[in-house]
Amino acid sequence: MKNDDKAAWRPKRFDVAGAHPDEAYRAVANIYEVVDEIRKGHIDAGYGRTFPADAVNWMMTRPLRFGNRPDADVQRFLAQGVAVMDKLTPQGMQSPRQREVRNRCNELARGMEKVLAQRPDEQPRFNRKPRIRM
Repeated sequence: MKNDDKAAWRPKRFDVAGAHPDEAYRAVANIYEVVDEIRKGHIDAGYGRTFPADAVNWMMTRPLRFGNRPDADVQRFLAQGVAVMDKLTPQGMQSPRQREVRNRCNELARGMEKVLAQRPDEQPRFNRKPRIRM
């Protein structure tokens, strides 16, 4: 394209693996909030400050809306969030909101996985000019 030579030009993604970005990142925020509520309940219940390390590590990898992260990271975050919720609270122990968020994120992660399987890998842009050594 003509704009490829410009330094500030970057390709824009208007969707996140087939879902509107607002919908995908709303699901990311919802599952993060639900797991945070479970964490606070875990601490308040007297289990001490111990919370599963994999859940804490998962919470630290939350993709932000304008962080320009690859779509595969968003899909992976949602799928791992569903697994974390299943581990922390069994299906019968979830509140209706938690169950709704878990089911929606699970459905969205599966749909995103199908779209990402059909999409060519996202490659970072690189400078094609060869370096000249003197």
